Amino acid sequence: MNDIASENKIVLTSLQDLKENSLPLRYYPDPILNEMCEDVEEINDEIRTLVKRMYLTMIKSNGIGIAAPQVGRLLNIFITDTDFGRYGIKKSNPLIFINPTIINTSEETALREEGCLSFPGVYSNVRRNTEIQIQALNYEGNHFTLDFFDFEAACHLHEYSHLQGKTIREYLGVPERSRVLNNIKKIQRENKRNNK
Repeated sequence: MNDIASENKIVLTSLQDLKENSLPLRYYPDPILNEMCEDVEEINDEIRTLVKRMYLTMIKSNGIGIAAPQVGRLLNIFITDTDFGRYGIKKSNPLIFINPTIINTSEETALREEGCLSFPGVYSNVRRNTEIQIQALNYEGNHFTLDFFDFEAACHLHEYSHLQGKTIREYLGVPERSRVLNNIKKIQRENKRNNK
């Protein structure tokens, strides 16, 4: 994994970089969150810039994962960084997955509480496989395969689901959906005030 991580050359140069280059998040019920993504045909400077901006958006939002549809792009790309979730920006170690495929899953599943950047303030219990194996391209366009277990398996399955047009909405009851809409409206009002 260290060799793969060393190729994820995303560098947060300053707080100004974070502010200027992060992207607006898409929130439920934005229909793009339920659309299927397409494979990246070429990993070029445009894609690398998008990946960096996705990463900055994730960090700014205090997330541990982000998928391209969450910033309005229907491409098979997601980023995870569970080290950021545990230790903060100084030990951030992003993993970039371009055109990922899940090639193996365990029969065993577990129920875990999940949140989502596109569903602020809402958490839901989601049942997912406890072991998975993912194959993808990294930031430099090199193939790799990684295994994930338990919490990290759930995290990667969550982001992979975004690429299939699936969100935690399917696990939310009507009261929770109403609550998330109220939270989103509040965030949007705050964003408008901050941007004035």
